[in-house]
Amino acid sequence: MNINYKMSTTEQPKVFESPPESISINEVAFMHQIIQACAQRGAFKPDEFKDIGVLNDKLKSLIEYAKSLEEKAKNSETEGVAEGVDEGVAEGVDEGGK
Repeated sequence: MNINYKMSTTEQPKVFESPPESISINEVAFMHQIIQACAQRGAFKPDEFKDIGVLNDKLKSLIEYAKSLEEKAKNSETEGVAEGVDEGVAEGVDEGGK
């Protein structure tokens, strides 16, 4: 990441020239795995446990939220396909009955 500062006498320093990149849910899951591995290996000092735990909980919640959105999307796609099939069948029956 490049942080460029442009200073002039009249303007505030600019931290970013462009917006930072977004992060994918896979990268969030990977960060969660890193925390788990570091915790198992004893990489954190006792006074860091609370902060690491809070971050771990936030990442876990975000992953669970993303999974629930994915499930809802899959369910709505499945329902949409079923509704389309039902409508097609109903249209075919209506046309055949005319």
